[in-house]
Amino acid sequence: MLEDWQFDALRSLSEREGKSMSEVLREILSTHFRTPRRRKKLQDIAGIASIAGLRGREHDLHLYGAKTGR
Repeated sequence: MLEDWQFDALRSLSEREGKSMSEVLREILSTHFRTPRRRKKLQDIAGIASIAGLRGREHDLHLYGAKTGR
C-alpha cells in the first residue's frame, strides 16, 4: 500500500519515463538495496590495529584494498 502522494509521484515518474509503475518501482528498489561490493561496516574493522605489522595509514589497504594518495 502506498500513500496518496507516493502513488501520485510514482505514476507521474512512470508517465515521464514511459514505463509501467511496476517497472519504475522495481528500478527504485534495486537502486536502493544495491550494496557496494567493497563497502564495509565500521564494526568490520574493530581490532584491525592489532594486526601484526599494521602501521600508519595501512588501514586503508585493509578497508579498501588499496593505499590512498596521502
